[in-house]
Amino acid sequence: METLLQDIRYGLRTLGKNPGFAAIAVITLALGIGANTAIFSVVNTVLLSRFPYRDVDRLVMIWGINPKESGEVSPVSPGVYSAWKSESKVFEGMAASTDDLETITSGGDPEMVVGYNFSPEYFNVLGAKPELGRTFLPEEGLASVAVLSDRLWRRRFGADPAIIGKPINLSKTPYTVVGVMPPTFRYPDKVEIWTPLALPGSAASDYTNRYLRVLARLAPGVTLEQAQAQMNLLAERLAREHPDTNRGEGILLKPLRLELAGDIRFPLLVLLGAVGFVLLIACANVANLLLARSASREHEIAIRSALGAGQARLVRQMLTESTLLALGGGAAGTILAFLGKSYLLKLFPNNISNLNIPTVEAIPMDAHVLGFSIAATLVTAIFFGLVPLLGASRWGVNQMLQKGGRSGTASSSEHRFRSGLIVAEIALSFAY
Repeated sequence: METLLQDIRYGLRTLGKNPGFAAIAVITLALGIGANTAIFSVVNTVLLSRFPYRDVDRLVMIWGINPKESGEVSPVSPGVYSAWKSESKVFEGMAASTDDLETITSGGDPEMVVGYNFSPEYFNVLGAKPELGRTFLPEEGLASVAVLSDRLWRRRFGADPAIIGKPINLSKTPYTVVGVMPPTFRYPDKVEIWTPLALPGSAASDYTNRYLRVLARLAPGVTLEQAQAQMNLLAERLAREHPDTNRGEGILLKPLRLELAGDIRFPLLVLLGAVGFVLLIACANVANLLLARSASREHEIAIRSALGAGQARLVRQMLTESTLLALGGGAAGTILAFLGKSYLLKLFPNNISNLNIPTVEAIPMDAHVLGFSIAATLVTAIFFGLVPLLGASRWGVNQMLQKGGRSGTASSSEHRFRSGLIVAEIALSFAY
């Protein structure tokens, strides 16, 4: 620890004697680390965050592939859903839903809200628990009951805990509130009220009208590929039995995590890769600066070697200086990422209803994001800190003392290496 503290103090003094170099290096690294931290915070919020469902990776949406609509995925008919539910053996639960618009007149002025009709088992398949009250009972397929979102409960009913059991009017029909979902539950996106899905008695024979969105939970030990294979066989049988409505119709199982990410998943991953190039360019820049600076420090290194400093000690000292620069850049970059959160929300224009992207109202800088920033800082320190040391293993005391009178000059191999770094920066810039 005493030696480490000596290295840190010496590194700070050395950087303090070259404030221009230190400032440029820190700013360069801050831009690279800050951009990566900012985009990772979005990726963490949209793609990696935990969902308020039990074993979310076991949940899949099941879509029909309708040949009459150019092979696009689509909801399915009640007849197809009934066949899936009764005959498939690869799911431990399956439920259906439809969307709806409701006009709520209780708790204030009339307001149109986005609603969803869930079959009674839907919440159980999700594994979602209410914040207050309960969700639907198995026998409530035809009951006039409703579950509120946390946002609607707070906005129109003042977060009244006594709302459970009270009546509300939806499109002039009285419903009884039986539950309130927690604020983290927003499925599907933008929905504020859930009511039971009431299928008519003739639904099992309806293969024409496609309006049901189907969610299922994979049975224990069943993979997505196995479930897809079994459902394909079921689709082929339904096509033979109902050629007028199901000929050529396929099935697509899509993990719910991917479904919730919508169309933003691929652009976000591309953007994360792009800002990774920015960090590589920043590292190459700082490495070039350190190489140029190391040429002027050869006399100093030679004297320290002559006084007994071993090569490992010199390498550790230089890595300490690189780490100090990286820590400064990482701290500044994290601040930049925090300040840029509000601008990143513009990636999610949630006022446009036909965009298939998730609702994102805040981008938290949580422990995962800070951990990513620290990891990026340490990796960066090692990356650009080791580059100037590639030639250090070939340093000899006599050789460096002989070059001491020509401080600031570099060998032809060092010139070639620095030129190679510049070429790499240009290549990364073009790729970016």
